[in-house]
Amino acid sequence: MIGTAKEDDEVGYISKAQNNMADLPTDAFKTKLPDFAVSPNPVIDKINVAINPNTEGVWSIRVLNNIGQMVFSQKGQSSNNIEIEAKSFENGLYIIEYQSERERKIEKVMIQH
Repeated sequence: MIGTAKEDDEVGYISKAQNNMADLPTDAFKTKLPDFAVSPNPVIDKINVAINPNTEGVWSIRVLNNIGQMVFSQKGQSSNNIEIEAKSFENGLYIIEYQSERERKIEKVMIQH
């Protein structure tokens, strides 16, 4: 009969799927943590920046206001959780720039006191 699956077909599909799964790298199903994460958004008084514990080498964090002025910077070499006091920052949009030896990422946050 056309269009119906046979039991042998199902076994073949399962076998094919298992073989393809074996070709995947061992970490294919692991959840990868971002190199950095920023919270909360919007910010009231503190910006929390979490650096991935697997980050290698030197990293830097910069906070830029809406006209591009740097209002905070910090460098480090290991995983860290950074707490940035934002009480003195004016309300508005800010850029959090993260740079490591492997990558550069940017997050936007809104500060609302």
